[in-house]
Amino acid sequence: MEVKHIQRNDKGAFKVFDGEAVAGVLEYEITTSEVLTALHTEVNPAYEGKGLGAMLFNALIDFVKEKELKIRPLCPFVKARLNKDTSLHYLIAS
Repeated sequence: MEVKHIQRNDKGAFKVFDGEAVAGVLEYEITTSEVLTALHTEVNPAYEGKGLGAMLFNALIDFVKEKELKIRPLCPFVKARLNKDTSLHYLIAS
């Protein structure tokens, strides 16, 4: 499994590939110079329970830290993960 980052202008996604097949995706939009809005996370049902959601989430976290962004979590999965890990609360946009 490999996570790839695809970005075009202010929209992007992290995708997990199993060979050529897309096994999961986390989509986002950079809505201001300081805020990334996490829009949607989806894992192909054939790959559920294999930790792909965590891989996508971790790629997102690495990206926002590198770019010094905050996250507006519209995606329920991202919101739940951020709320669960108190060490990441500083990344949540107010």
